[in-house]
Amino acid sequence: MKIFIGIICFLVMIVLVVTILAVDFKISVLSPRLEDYLRDPLGVYSILAAETNEVAATVTPKLISVAVSGSDGTVGYGTIALGKQTSTITLGDTQVAENDGTAIAKFNIASTNASGSGTDWSLQTSTGTIHQFVHKYSSDAGSSWIPFVNPLPTYYDFSYNVPVAYGTDSVSIDLFIAVPTSTDDYAEKSITVTIQAVSP
Repeated sequence: MKIFIGIICFLVMIVLVVTILAVDFKISVLSPRLEDYLRDPLGVYSILAAETNEVAATVTPKLISVAVSGSDGTVGYGTIALGKQTSTITLGDTQVAENDGTAIAKFNIASTNASGSGTDWSLQTSTGTIHQFVHKYSSDAGSSWIPFVNPLPTYYDFSYNVPVAYGTDSVSIDLFIAVPTSTDDYAEKSITVTIQAVSP
């Protein structure tokens, strides 16, 4: 009888050892990286927390802006005879554009047609037809004049890589106009010139 009980106890111990080995084997198969786990004295496995850190990031928005000034911010061409011309250089009314943003900018320029009471005038590269006029711009004090061929919303290159203004950096704007050689009305016309600042 004692021999029988001893055999039974031996078999039970074998079963317990096999069961423990099976549990350990199962854990090692399901989790090949045991270093990711921590087992306490009671045999309970728990996941190790990952270490974290932070990266501080800052950003500053780039402001692209332009300010235009002159004697009063406007140009008065005055009364001009048909087929004649004048400019802001002749009138002593050169305008000034400054980059009042926070980054280097490129300036573009545009002109509208001449509108007002009566018939509007259309932009052309030369006069000679009724109700057609010439409007040009210069950024080099009149050394070269570039015509506005099409009105807004068409923009033309004016000045590249304009630095942020610090009281001295600015771009001169001169305008030239030649009125039609003939018209059927003599009402005052208005023209709007727009300076646009964009990122170069």
